[in-house]
Amino acid sequence: MIDIIHDYWQSLLWTDGYRYTGVAITLWLLITSVVMGGILALFLAIGRVSSNKFISFPIWLFTYVFRGTPLYVQLLVFYSGMYTLEIVKGTELLNAFFRSGLNCTVLALTLNTCAYTTEIFAGAIRSVPHGDIEAARAYGFSKVKMYRCIILPSALRIALPAYSNEVILMLHSTALAFTATVPDLLKIARDINSATYQPFTAFGIAAVLEGTIVVSNQNINLVRDKDGQLKVADKNQLRLLRTRLTMVFQHFNLWSHMTVLENVMEAPIQVLGLSKQESKERAIKYLAKVGIDERQYVKYPVHLSGGQQQRVSIARALAMEPEVLLFDEPTSALDPELVGEVLRIMQKLAEEGKTMVVVTHEMDFARHVSSHVIFLHQGRIEEEGPPAELFGSPKSARLQQFLSGSLK
Repeated sequence: MIDIIHDYWQSLLWTDGYRYTGVAITLWLLITSVVMGGILALFLAIGRVSSNKFISFPIWLFTYVFRGTPLYVQLLVFYSGMYTLEIVKGTELLNAFFRSGLNCTVLALTLNTCAYTTEIFAGAIRSVPHGDIEAARAYGFSKVKMYRCIILPSALRIALPAYSNEVILMLHSTALAFTATVPDLLKIARDINSATYQPFTAFGIAAVLEGTIVVSNQNINLVRDKDGQLKVADKNQLRLLRTRLTMVFQHFNLWSHMTVLENVMEAPIQVLGLSKQESKERAIKYLAKVGIDERQYVKYPVHLSGGQQQRVSIARALAMEPEVLLFDEPTSALDPELVGEVLRIMQKLAEEGKTMVVVTHEMDFARHVSSHVIFLHQGRIEEEGPPAELFGSPKSARLQQFLSGSLK
């Protein structure tokens, strides 16, 4: 073994005197294919989860073919098969590209890892909490910014364990590069074995080396969709309108991959165009307003109580400085003892003159805070009017029945 290491260490590690070989080529194949395949997979994964079949089906077909056939066969097709095509032989650029075994190997490895990584990323995107996406839409994020700032950061964290396994598998797959006469680590080990007839030593050294590598006042144009439902015709108009109102959600919908401070800062930066410093000052102002102290700024939502999460959600809505605040059952997901702290903040906002539209079952709160009350039953307006009138002398039998069990 000492003699082999002494005679072939340079070839095993980086060069045989004429070209790069061994570990250097293996690492080059790994890094190049993983980086290019990963970048391509990121875009393909977005298309893979698209509801448009003309986008998602070709991507599914690509992943099906490259995951369903052996990498060895793919490498042979690119290295031996492509060069037999007339269009390849007749095009100077393609001719030069497919004549190189290294190029063919990089292409095969890149497309193979891209197919697997696309499915990993697509699965991670589907696993992003729907509340995160719903919150981004409600705050007026464009689709590009929603993916860049909300969906992809969360998805990449989810995908990391599976993706790290794919990188290790791709390292092992580089051993097939010898098929295209690429002087990777296994090719050098085969050459050493041919020269010395010591297979255990030659391939054992290669195995050790490879193992070491694995470390506001606008007209909203409505149209009917194919199901007959009304929707906004101009999506850009809808996004602009959303910047003038914000929502506080029943289940908080805080962005799970961001800290408290980042949650409140993000929408003003991405949607309103504020600088980071301006957004930070605004975030600190409104977090203080809802009673969140500085010690909580660096915490993630999962480390907060329900009441704290809802207060951060209110601060996030206030940071957009909207014309209207929407509240969707803001207390229904809270423990009873935490309801009061959220209702007190909402009452204070009402006293300050904030316009709020609140969906709630908290009748005492609605009676004392609201200026106009609408009672809905089975999705339709059953009765509406000033709170004194509606709570004092309800006309609807259904409302009378509801209030008899709700008011204290």
